[in-house]
Amino acid sequence: MWPDQRAAVVVFANADGSNAPGSVTEKIAPLLLAEPEDPGAEMALRQARAIFDGLAQGRIDRSLLTANASAYFTTQVLEDAAASLKALGPPESLKQTSVEQRGGMTYWHFEIKYKSRSLNLSMLTVPNGKLEQYLIQ
Repeated sequence: MWPDQRAAVVVFANADGSNAPGSVTEKIAPLLLAEPEDPGAEMALRQARAIFDGLAQGRIDRSLLTANASAYFTTQVLEDAAASLKALGPPESLKQTSVEQRGGMTYWHFEIKYKSRSLNLSMLTVPNGKLEQYLIQ
């Protein structure tokens, strides 16, 4: 059940101990709970990619950052980010995986795929669109 979305899935199976109900629910839930297209999502994706590409080069556009985020991205942080990201080579894809509201801010989640691994990117934006956090794991 997802009370906030006013949705529920009920699946019956004629076998005790079957994993079918859970499996069917996992397939149906994304269809029922699909978020409407967010016009800000494309902008957030472009912003996430531009910052990622900049970090791979050891630079960041500070006009996109809050004062807190700008203070975090010291010269040392930018050099470390560039060294780490360059070692991975160019990413194959960067896609949004989810978005949620948290404490008046928007919390964007992305997946960055490489040939041999994937990274998670979390981007927290304040209401004026500036970045408060940009975390790559």
